[in-house]
Amino acid sequence: MQYKLKDYLKLDYDAVALTFSNEKIDNAISFKEGKYGCIMYLFVSAARGKITQISRETFGCWGGAVGLGFGNYYTKFPGGLDCFYSFLSNGNKNSDKGKNILKNLEGKVNESLYEKFANGERLKKTPELVKTFVEKDLPITDIYFKFVTFKPLSLTEGSDNIKSVSFLVNHDQLSALIILSNYFRDGLNNVIAPQAAACQQIGILTYKEDESENPRAVIGLTDISARLNLKHSLKGGYLTVSMPYKLFLKMEENADESFLNTPTWNKLISN
Repeated sequence: MQYKLKDYLKLDYDAVALTFSNEKIDNAISFKEGKYGCIMYLFVSAARGKITQISRETFGCWGGAVGLGFGNYYTKFPGGLDCFYSFLSNGNKNSDKGKNILKNLEGKVNESLYEKFANGERLKKTPELVKTFVEKDLPITDIYFKFVTFKPLSLTEGSDNIKSVSFLVNHDQLSALIILSNYFRDGLNNVIAPQAAACQQIGILTYKEDESENPRAVIGLTDISARLNLKHSLKGGYLTVSMPYKLFLKMEENADESFLNTPTWNKLISN
């Protein structure tokens, strides 16, 4: 697919189409079954021109399974939901259950995961706040497909079941997508920046917007763990902006007559 926003924004990376399918792509990059990894590695690989694929057996981590719509895999976290709620907040080292699990995890998981399990990621102040986040705020979804595929948008075809489109953007490109998201409709809050894992921002939080008649774009890659994972492979201060495919088509439709064709934008984006 050829798309106008690639040239208007002068993107450093191809936009990424997230697609659903029941067919495995033979040459797609994926994690090995049971291998721990960050979904955002596969996302960035797609932005660089590769096709990557994720299944219920190759999702990399519990958050990745949740993020792409394979159900509530937090129930499979070591120690179950209670330990996960503490993991995201103040850690498990002070509970009897947590201490027992730490003994079992020692030497079996990497040092970073062990430390986080013990002391917590501290993304929410209390486990109770994490519980509310998971149960009320996070739109946990179980999709009716075997695979989620990341494809460079330029390599997609009409037969692809495109669910959403995500951009890797710098600060100027982010500004442009915020403006364009609001350009052709009422209001000034047609873009959201929810706190969540980076894979959830490009995944289930964007899926949720697709259910709306007036879907919003979702700013992402504000997850500090994902940013640390990508620190050496993705240089620069990139964020993601994701949107349901129907919103992407509206933005493409309105690009030519918008500010993207003005001297102000052309001067800003020029090298």
